Amino acid sequence: MNIRIVLAALSLAVLTPACAPDASETDQLESGTEGDVDGKSDSTGRYGYYQARQDFRKCVSPICGGWYIHRVNATSTKCADGKYAAECYVASIDLSSANVSVDLSTAVVRGSIKQTTFGSFGKLGTLVASEAWESATSQSASGIFYRVTDSGIRCIKAPCPSLNEAKLNSSAAVRAISGLDFSAVDATDDQITAAWGATSDGDGLLVAGTNHGARPSTLDASQFWIRVTAKPAKTCYVGGCSSQVCSETEGVITTCLWKPEYACYQKYGVCEAQADGNCGWTQTADLVACLP
Repeated sequence: MNIRIVLAALSLAVLTPACAPDASETDQLESGTEGDVDGKSDSTGRYGYYQARQDFRKCVSPICGGWYIHRVNATSTKCADGKYAAECYVASIDLSSANVSVDLSTAVVRGSIKQTTFGSFGKLGTLVASEAWESATSQSASGIFYRVTDSGIRCIKAPCPSLNEAKLNSSAAVRAISGLDFSAVDATDDQITAAWGATSDGDGLLVAGTNHGARPSTLDASQFWIRVTAKPAKTCYVGGCSSQVCSETEGVITTCLWKPEYACYQKYGVCEAQADGNCGWTQTADLVACLP
């Protein structure tokens, strides 16, 4: 890099704090509908990010037993019925397009909420995921969620605006930061090394935390997430005497004891890899309605 460019960048970095607001001034949740276009296609990859918590209510599935989801960095989420709530119930989270397996209770998932018909239960929400990001640890996250990427700037003196942070589900301006502090995250050295590497690849690193110091500030992480890469497609086979078994083993043999639900699998069954990576019958609306 031309040394004049580096020195110019350093001069700007030195001058900026005198007139720029403190980093915390824009570190807040979105209270309006900004970023409500779920799964919106944008060049920065900043929209459609959710967290989930499992529904442990004791009632018939799929009315219960799904997930409660909310947009990160937002006080409200647009649900499948078009209404806004602090969090939305979805009967399922569909990871098939992302082709990954991840612990949904600690992950960050990017996608969009769709309406799906579940037989006689009617239309319920489904979060259709395009990306899944795995957390470093199980500890709770606090602060604002950002996508952090390498800015490409290299300096001869600190602080250096070597990273960019883009607030998720928001059109707030991308900000330059001088570094990441992972000391509050109980992550291993290997995880932290992988996190630094992720800032330089095309996906970046998702970080929840708080900025401190004048610009370019440091982002103190409370948790971070690395994108889970898609697994090679698994081949699944239908087997059993009544074609009732879906597995990764070809030619499975079973006893020929007939059950009524086997007719449903024969007529409506789709045998394929599921969200957990294992072969199984996809719970399509027709299959769910047919099963006794």
